[in-house]
Amino acid sequence: MAFKEKTKTAFYSALSEIDKPPRRGVMDERNMHYERIEVKCYSGYRINELPVSFAYKGREHLIEEIVDRWYEGGQRPGRPAMNYFKVRTTHGEEYILRYNGLFDAWALLIGGESDR
Repeated sequence: MAFKEKTKTAFYSALSEIDKPPRRGVMDERNMHYERIEVKCYSGYRINELPVSFAYKGREHLIEEIVDRWYEGGQRPGRPAMNYFKVRTTHGEEYILRYNGLFDAWALLIGGESDR
C-alpha cells in the first residue's frame, strides 16, 4: 500500500473513533469543564500553597492526600500560570483541583469520565 493510501486510511480510521462513545472508565474530554469552588488552603512559604478542603454542592470535602501536582502556562503572554492538584478525600474520592493565581480562583474538574 502506498504511503498516501496508508495516511488516508489512518485519517478515516481516526475520524470514525471520534463519534464512538468512550469506553467505560476512559476520560472523555468532550464533557469536561471546570466549576468554580471555595477552597481552604495551607499557606506556608506561598499563599494558597496546598489545598486542605473544598466545598462543592453544599458538602465539605476534607483532603486526605495530594496524589499528584503539576503546573501549566505562565511562560507565554496570555497564558496565566495554573496549578493543578489531584487529591483524594477522606471518603476515598479523587478530584482534580485547579488554582489560577492571577485571579486567585479555584476550580473543580467536572465530568470527563464516561461512567459518571
